[in-house]
Amino acid sequence: MRFIQPANSKQDTVLSCYAGIGSRMFFDQYLTNEVSEFLWSEHQLIRELLEWGNFDQLIEGGCGFGRAMQLAIDMRIAYDGCEIVKEWIPVARSRIKDLGLDSNEVRVSFGSVESLEETSLLFTGRPSDSSLILLPFNLFGNLNSPSKCLAGARVLGCAVAIVSFHFDAGTTRLRRQYYENCGFVNLKSEFCSIGTRIVASHGLDSLAYKPETIEKFSYDAGFTRVTHFPISHGTLSLLRP
Repeated sequence: MRFIQPANSKQDTVLSCYAGIGSRMFFDQYLTNEVSEFLWSEHQLIRELLEWGNFDQLIEGGCGFGRAMQLAIDMRIAYDGCEIVKEWIPVARSRIKDLGLDSNEVRVSFGSVESLEETSLLFTGRPSDSSLILLPFNLFGNLNSPSKCLAGARVLGCAVAIVSFHFDAGTTRLRRQYYENCGFVNLKSEFCSIGTRIVASHGLDSLAYKPETIEKFSYDAGFTRVTHFPISHGTLSLLRP
């Protein structure tokens, strides 16, 4: 199966998707049971990694309204969310204000994980080897340039947690059901050498990478250790400099 490539970059596609009906992916009423299990499993493992790794800063890519914010607050560590869809920024900042949080410790900024060195200038503090960059909910498979994202993280010296859906046929069916539940139509899926890609209406274009593909991206960017942890319907890959 061959897909027609969009005229604009994938970055433009992602923006149009998540500023439109893709925003429904952030709301509980559109989650299927299986995706809820995936997100709960992701949350629990991230909590364990923050405790085990002794991190003092959590950086969440594609944060929306600040999905992992409460986790960082509970762990009493700094939180920096970054988001490329402008509409989510005031929502997240209002949430911070309503919770009475200190903007020197909890912050959401307009920026991309594909420009981490630039975006990090807006953070509560300079990222370091005690920072964990979280790419949640299959975000890595939506990026225009995964290599650029990891190269920036490597320069900053941070660990990275990449959460991905499985690429197998069963999980692909679950993903399709979820996307349909969010309102996407004309879904097409393609199994290829690097994983499974799903495209649909409204700009949806998402890859579930194979673990070995993530390893190649990681080692090419200069990371020396990659550990895979199983979660429900997916994998969390922890990258260490």
